[in-house]
Amino acid sequence: MDYDTFNALTKKRQEHSFAILTAKGKGYGRDLERLHQFKEVGIRKHETPELALHGMAEKHNLSVFDAVRDIERGEYDYIDQKWIDDKITDSINYLHMLEALIVERLMRDDLVRDHSVVSEGDNER
Repeated sequence: MDYDTFNALTKKRQEHSFAILTAKGKGYGRDLERLHQFKEVGIRKHETPELALHGMAEKHNLSVFDAVRDIERGEYDYIDQKWIDDKITDSINYLHMLEALIVERLMRDDLVRDHSVVSEGDNER
């Protein structure tokens, strides 16, 4: 793939990822807590929110891995643009949410002195 095509593909994915995070955030978050579900599952399972997210993401990652194996076997007629959009975007977004949980923990535990991870005006819900 040439550079221009790769860059256009990546930019489109980033924009789609942000749009999905914003849209789903309104349904999954509660009040002002965007990461509510991971924290609640963590409480219920007696584990950290980060581990709860990891467990949820693992099912998704296995689905992607199975598709990679299917491609190796030439059995990928189900993989279309919608499948790619859904799976790749969700994979990226799980990492964004994991980053948020980790940064939040580090800030809470005062392990990060620079709390300007997100500049003002970049805090979309």
